[in-house]
Amino acid sequence: MNGNMEGKAALVTGASGGIGLATARRFAKAGAGVALCARRTELIDEEVERLTAAGFKALAVPADVSDASQVSAMVARAVEHFGRLDYAVNNAGVINEHGPTHEILEQEWNRLISIT
Repeated sequence: MNGNMEGKAALVTGASGGIGLATARRFAKAGAGVALCARRTELIDEEVERLTAAGFKALAVPADVSDASQVSAMVARAVEHFGRLDYAVNNAGVINEHGPTHEILEQEWNRLISIT
């Protein structure tokens, strides 16, 4: 992200770690307000505390993106807080902990796909 994003707002799912967390930090450091979204509430709460203490605009929005009503509420909360939403990064996902992809049961496959 280059340039000034002051006055813009972003929402990043999967923001409790890894690429999602790094993306949320980049938006904040570029001047955008950023809504950090994830199921792991304590992790996004801690990061929002760090970002706001450093002078950045951030909001923790706990949500499970496999639930459409939570997704709608997540977006509404970000818009309500920042007054707009300019960017959305769908980074949420789960790790396949059940072995090789070709051995995944249909129910687990559907869960993996519904989140990404």
